[in-house]
Order: sequence, then C-alpha cells, then structure tokens
Amino acid sequence: MKATRIHTLVIVALLGGALLLTHSWAQPARPAGSTVGVCDLVEVFNNYQRAKDLTAQLNDRRQAIQAEGKKRSDAIDALRQELENYKKGTKKYQETAHQIQWLGLQAQGWLKYQDGLAMEEHRELTKEMYEEIRAMIAQVAKQRGISMVLQREPGDLETDNTAELLRQIYNHKVLYAAEDLEITEAVLLSLNQAYRAKKPAAKTP
Repeated sequence: MKATRIHTLVIVALLGGALLLTHSWAQPARPAGSTVGVCDLVEVFNNYQRAKDLTAQLNDRRQAIQAEGKKRSDAIDALRQELENYKKGTKKYQETAHQIQWLGLQAQGWLKYQDGLAMEEHRELTKEMYEEIRAMIAQVAKQRGISMVLQREPGDLETDNTAELLRQIYNHKVLYAAEDLEITEAVLLSLNQAYRAKKPAAKTP
C-alpha cells in the first residue's frame, strides 16, 4: 500500500513537471533586462534647449544681416535718385553710376559671405550637438543595461503624396518597440539638465 502511494506521488510529480515545461515552451518568459532601446532623435533635437538657443541666435544674426543689407540697399537707392539729377554723359553722372554699380557688387558679395558664414557656423554647431546627443544616449543606455539603441521615427504618417508616404514607410527603422524600451525622455532630460548646469546664469539688470 505504501509503495503504491509513493508510486502515485512520483507519477503526479512527473506530470506536473511535464506541464510546467510545456507551458514554458508555449509562452517563453521575457528577459529580465532588455539589450535594445529606441530613441527619437527628431524629438530630442526639437526639444533640446541648446538647439532652441542656437536657432534663436541664428535668427537674430539673420535679422542683423538683413538690417545691414537694407541699409546698404537704401544707400544705393538714394544714389539712384541722385543720379536722376545729373545729365547723362557728364562726369558726375558717370562717377555716380560707377559708384552705384560698385556698391551693388559689394552688397551682393557681403550678403553672400555673411549668409555662408552663418550657415557654416550653424552646421558645425549642429554636428557638435549631434555628437553630444549620441554621447548622452550611450550614457543613458549603459545606465539601463542597454547594448544597442535604434532610432525611432514618429509613428504617424501624414502626407497626401503616395511617393512621400512610401519614402516615410521605407525609412522607418523600428516597426515596433515596447514602451519600456523608449529612452527619448531620459536622454532629453539629461541633456537639458547638463546644458543648464554649463550655461552661464543670466545677469540681473
């Protein structure tokens, strides 16, 4: 009787183990620590305070360039009006006409140079910020035990053009990512905190 009871318990234990194994094979457990994360670079650039400050500085510089360009243009217009008071073929007419031509060439060259200079500076600073963002992504990833971070694009596809829609679809690098793999907010928060810590405090008037 006792042997029969022990035999029954062994069979029950074996059946229970088999059921557990079958359940584990059918529904594999999720790894405790994910090794892949995703980050939306567009959102980071759009909401990084340093990028916002850089855009504001570029706009101020462009406005200053436009103001100086208008000043030069007004000076040329004034000379054109003055030119109407001189008779064609006279020395004064020729001198004023040459001056207008020379100032026009100077204004065009100056405007082109200043625009190029501003865009070059903006490009270099954007590249510098990109490297800074990548470094912060790496830092956050290491803190979370993530060994690879993929760029996540916005999920909404908004365009009336089929060719553009297909381009957006083909360019999507991440088709699905669980919410706990998202590190965009953490990267952005760390970037802005680091930037505010390095940024000089505004002077009190």
